[in-house]
Amino acid sequence: MDNARASAVLDAYTASEQLIAERVETAVLERVTGFGDWYNHDAVTALATQLTALVESGQRNETALTDAYLQRIIAETIGTEVGSTALVDPATLRQGTTHVGAYTRLANQYRWQISLGIAASAAASAAVNRARTMAKTDLRMAARAQARKTLSNKGVKLYRRVIRPELSPKGVCGICLAASDRIYFVGDLLPIHNGCKCAVMPIINGKDPGRFLTRGDLDRLYADAGDSTERWALFNQRYEITEHGEIGPMLVDPKHHFRGPDEVPMALE
Repeated sequence: MDNARASAVLDAYTASEQLIAERVETAVLERVTGFGDWYNHDAVTALATQLTALVESGQRNETALTDAYLQRIIAETIGTEVGSTALVDPATLRQGTTHVGAYTRLANQYRWQISLGIAASAAASAAVNRARTMAKTDLRMAARAQARKTLSNKGVKLYRRVIRPELSPKGVCGICLAASDRIYFVGDLLPIHNGCKCAVMPIINGKDPGRFLTRGDLDRLYADAGDSTERWALFNQRYEITEHGEIGPMLVDPKHHFRGPDEVPMALE
């Protein structure tokens, strides 16, 4: 498989992923926007159950798509067809909780913000935004887990993180840029972050199309930035990989502080 063909397959995968994400996000926001029974346990549980059904349906589509994408990349790289891999069960992806349990936290956040004196409209808006972010993260977790399972099943040992600037109208995340020149072992889950849009590209028999794709994107981004503060910010961005107890490995900016369990207010319970 040459680099141009790898790029075309990645582009097709990206377009299909976008359709899945848009459908899930639209459906999730329709359920959360206008919801008002944040103090009603049964109503909150029913909402979380509905959101879980929507998100897990999207995750099943995401895992099937990711497996098909990687099948095609592998098959065209080695010159022979390869079979499908069993799909990851989306219900197992959040560690230590269920999707229903995770989405009921929207009510915890709402009630906590109300307890701080925040206006109900602002608290409701924050709940909507959190639901959107959670759904996006769940889709990325599904793609990440399926990629590891498919690549492991096919005997692939290494892969590369591939940035997708076309999915980031406001600019590619600097953390993803900094991490994009790293090669990962298949046994390691791809570190993600909120809003992450990176894909994976396997390295097979020394063939590394992801290096070409990422290098081209980086060169264009640096050229677009010119001799500016933005350009030097891209060059100087650093990252750390931390282990999130529920989501798994995540990319973080080492200059930022993230609360630990002891720092979460009791009002969230």
